[in-house]
Amino acid sequence: MIDAVDLQGSTMDLSRATGSGGVMMAHPRTEKEKVAVSEREAKYRQRLQKEIDEVQRGLAEVEERLAEKGDYSLGEGDPAIYLWEMNLARRERLRARLEELQAAMARLDRGTYEQCSVCGGRIEEDRLELLPTTRTCSECARKGR
Repeated sequence: MIDAVDLQGSTMDLSRATGSGGVMMAHPRTEKEKVAVSEREAKYRQRLQKEIDEVQRGLAEVEERLAEKGDYSLGEGDPAIYLWEMNLARRERLRARLEELQAAMARLDRGTYEQCSVCGGRIEEDRLELLPTTRTCSECARKGR
C-alpha cells in the first residue's frame, strides 16, 4: 500500500487507482473522509435515481402518445401526424438522456463518478450538482478536452 499525507495531515491510500495519464487518485482513509464520501455518493445516487425515474415516466407517456398515429396518405393528412413526429423526436431525446443517466449511475457504482475521464482528477461537487452526467472537471471542460 502506498500512503501519502495531505496538507491537513490526513493519511490517504494512493495505491488503489490512477487516473488517465497516470495521475494518482487519493482515496480517503480517515473515518471522517469515508463518511463524507459515503454521504456525497448517497446524495448523487438519490439525485440520479430521481432523474432516471422522471425520464422513464416521460418515456412511458411518449410511448402511449406514439401508439396512435394519424392518417398520412397522399393529399390527405391528419394534423395529429405533426404531434406524432414531435413525440417521436422527444422519445429519442429521452432515450439518450436515460442512457447518460444510467452511465453516470454505473460510474457511481464503480467508484469513478467524481473522477474526470480526461485528467483523472476530481470533478467539483458544484459541477456535478449542475451537470450530474458530466464526465469532466471544469478545467478540462474549459480547455475543450
